[in-house]
Amino acid sequence: MADSSNESSGAPVNNPNKAPEKLPLGWEVNASFKFFLFDQIRDMYLTIQDSYGTIRRFNDIKTEWGFAKVLPSDTFNDPSQGYLVNDCCVFGVEVSVYERSNKRQLVSMIREPPNRTMTWKIEKFSTLDKSFYYSQEFTVEGLKWKLKVYPEGNTDQIPEAISIYITLCDCILSEHNIYAEYKLRIRNQVQRNHMERQGNSNV
Repeated sequence: MADSSNESSGAPVNNPNKAPEKLPLGWEVNASFKFFLFDQIRDMYLTIQDSYGTIRRFNDIKTEWGFAKVLPSDTFNDPSQGYLVNDCCVFGVEVSVYERSNKRQLVSMIREPPNRTMTWKIEKFSTLDKSFYYSQEFTVEGLKWKLKVYPEGNTDQIPEAISIYITLCDCILSEHNIYAEYKLRIRNQVQRNHMERQGNSNV
């Protein structure tokens, strides 16, 4: 198997799946793939793939998957190995597509922040499968912020509880100090008795 770590040594191989402009917002393709490196001396292929044929998700955020290290450079560049002969090498790929969809769950800001308030509506919450999500940036007092939500809770602090944070996105010079007061609210869409927490912090 190939080393799928981020080491830069060796011959890098990637499987580009660039999103054409015509694909709709939220497109995704679930696929597994195998790479082949042809041994021109022995007339055989070296096969490189994830363990157990792992299915990878391609989308407008992650348009390529691959391996940072397939072979050590000295092995690949050695003509006696058969992979690079007369300055020529031959790669192949086999792709199996399992699902294609433009209905990926989306998280989005539904309006610009009026009166220093931003509302973030998250659709299909039960399908969220990442540890945390960020909202889009919004601006208050000339500074850019994001909300950060842990659907299953921040296990480093309080597990088994939804966690929400506000994050300052701008890079501030060390001599600057920002004091912020905030309210974080989860809306009850049935009874309208919203859950609210207040806080303050020096950033």
